[in-house]
Amino acid sequence: MMKKVIVTFLFVCSWTMAIDFDYELTGSNQSVLIGSSVSVNGAIDDGSVIGAFYKSNDGELKCAGSGLWMNNQSVGFAIWGSMGTEDNGFAQGEELTWMLQHLDGSLTELFMIYGDGGANIYQTNSFRWISEVLVVESQGCTDDRFVEYNPFTSIDDGSCVTPVIYGCLNSDSPFYNPNANTTDDSCDPLAIYGCTQAQFYEYNEWATIDDGSCHVYWQALYYDGVWEIEDLEEEVVDLQVDISQADNMYEELLIQLQNVQSLLEETESALGLSLIRVEDLENQLYDLNAENTELEDEVVNQQILIDQMEEELAVGIDEPIAVDIVSGWNMIGFTRKVPMDAGALFQDILDDVILIKDNSANMFWPEFGFNGLGNLLPGQGYQIKVREDIDDFIFPYVVGERLEMNAMVPDWAFEMAPNHPNEERKLVRKLNLLGQQVFGDVFMSGETILYLYSDGSVEKFIY
Repeated sequence: MMKKVIVTFLFVCSWTMAIDFDYELTGSNQSVLIGSSVSVNGAIDDGSVIGAFYKSNDGELKCAGSGLWMNNQSVGFAIWGSMGTEDNGFAQGEELTWMLQHLDGSLTELFMIYGDGGANIYQTNSFRWISEVLVVESQGCTDDRFVEYNPFTSIDDGSCVTPVIYGCLNSDSPFYNPNANTTDDSCDPLAIYGCTQAQFYEYNEWATIDDGSCHVYWQALYYDGVWEIEDLEEEVVDLQVDISQADNMYEELLIQLQNVQSLLEETESALGLSLIRVEDLENQLYDLNAENTELEDEVVNQQILIDQMEEELAVGIDEPIAVDIVSGWNMIGFTRKVPMDAGALFQDILDDVILIKDNSANMFWPEFGFNGLGNLLPGQGYQIKVREDIDDFIFPYVVGERLEMNAMVPDWAFEMAPNHPNEERKLVRKLNLLGQQVFGDVFMSGETILYLYSDGSVEKFIY
């Protein structure tokens, strides 16, 4: 994987709210593929999460699609659009905000450059591939001992100025601290919560505010103790009776032990005769075990034949069903009775297949060597887009077969990607936050412009 590790640190807005990477499957979507050969400007650890976010009606960032980043592997996922007038996904033409969640939970903004050179917006039923990922690092205060502390900042820029001073911020309180900038409980230091009633076991002589913790009266505890003593006295009497009975039982057991010893001597004499008989029985058992082993082997062989016959009966014989596939988008169902690999099923017509998607927007994109479907499932429907008409297509029977696919980027994709000469640092292009190229040097006040240079670095200016 080609990685560009030159990073230009930019001043960006830090995120002060928790961001959730869960999303809702709404119906319409846009497919996105980040290939294993994507150019990465910055560092992204294995196991990090990448997500596309839209701005809700409340002004909050909401996730509409996410994927798990693994270096040297392609990642493909769907970005979901809103359903009707509901605020649960992207609107047509809405700008995408890309976020990266690191392994430690910290967040970083990403800037995506698409292989087709298009804008960073949502388009229903489109499929886009990303040629370059820019990691935008933020600067700020990283020390929580200062008021300016920002938990989402990754680079300390020396902006930690005001130390945190705890105290009472209520100017009407006699304990008001004019030097404090962070509130604590010092506005009411004499408030002690507890049981304020002396007749209860839970009574706290230092408490000033009764918190309802008074439950058990002292008198109730006294009578409970008296009753427990009476119960213990009764238990002592019972134990004395048990001890007397135990003494009598001991004498009886001693007589029984003597009788047992006599029986044991007689048994030892009879045991000598029994040992001879045991040897004869052991010899017979050995012969029976040998015969049983042969029978068990035969049973195992017969069971294997039965299992094979049951498996063949369960699978059955599929009746071939021919389907006509027209140029463009089609909806077809998988007619075989067992799951089979998508690559092996479409291997004979692979040159004509553009894209295949299931109901969850998982995709099979052969030009990029990406199989996000795995196996096709019996009875499931799939969308397929082809270049030419295919008449009388029949799913082949390829149980156990699998087409190995290698991640790649087709030649036409490289021809669309911009060149970045590295002999000397030159300005390649200027982009706005929609990913559109801009020209000239005069911009509106407050407009943000990204400068992309030939050595892979990026600079961000706000005019």
